[in-house]
Amino acid sequence: MLPIFMNRLSGTQNKYGLNPVKPPINPIEQAKNTGNFDVFFAGSDKKQDAGIYSVKSLSDKQIKLEQNSPTLNVQEDIKIELPSNRRIEFYTGHADLDNAIIDALKGQNDELKTKVYDTIRNAFFPPNTLDLSESDRKAAISLGLKQAEYLANQYFDDKTKTEFMNAMNIFAGIATEGTKAQDGTMQYDISDCIAVDGDGHIMETSEKEILYTMEKTSSEDFSKYLELFKKSPNEAGKFAIDWILKSQNLNNMVKNRDEYKKHQEEYYNNFKNISLDKTFENADISSSENFIVSVTKQLDFVDNKDYFIKLLSKIL
Repeated sequence: MLPIFMNRLSGTQNKYGLNPVKPPINPIEQAKNTGNFDVFFAGSDKKQDAGIYSVKSLSDKQIKLEQNSPTLNVQEDIKIELPSNRRIEFYTGHADLDNAIIDALKGQNDELKTKVYDTIRNAFFPPNTLDLSESDRKAAISLGLKQAEYLANQYFDDKTKTEFMNAMNIFAGIATEGTKAQDGTMQYDISDCIAVDGDGHIMETSEKEILYTMEKTSSEDFSKYLELFKKSPNEAGKFAIDWILKSQNLNNMVKNRDEYKKHQEEYYNNFKNISLDKTFENADISSSENFIVSVTKQLDFVDNKDYFIKLLSKIL
């Protein structure tokens, strides 16, 4: 079936080794005509705080950082309150991974959902890290992964926990492979715009499958696409749509679908082999209070302690 629309990637490298390839169809305009689907944008949390904001702890207790901590000089409590009208979802456009998170959170309260999506948003995929060293950026991913493990231990059964943590570990790999531009803007292999079906699951768009088929069956056309993309992403996108509308190309895409799915699985598995930062690997997750204390003891090993104080307030 021909895709309803193709989404833009904000990623630095896709599974084809391109750096970057952004299918240039305007998903916003096309999505306006897709009445059966809700369209979300990965980084569309417009009310993010620039400073510390508070998040209510799952135990409904106020979490307090030790004022006499040897590593911190904190004079205030981290209070937790969910901002009103907060958009809690964060989708990467990788359907299998996003849907694993959606399924794990099914039936859970918005408080837990907010914590999970804030962890993905702030620890894994911050949009800008200008004031953050690369080592601190990766340490933040380590903190997010440990927070995810804490939540999984507290709220999920063993099967759900395994599927949830599998997705979160792949997110951590994708985040680790992100690259920073000179202005601090981060680029990750995630999508800006995705479609959600009637059951609330992310739909796998066909953009990558189209490019995979083009590269496999017509190296000449694929090279032309890349050249067009350098000059005009929009023109390259039009070229890709015209290309897939030809019956033989569409037939080839359908014919190679099983092979593409295997390729997609291998692509995800590659992120499991990414070497992840271990700064917070041994944080105590037996309780939220112990987690806070053990994390703060590790802050002597980061460059920007203030950043991690703020990050803690966003994900806890």
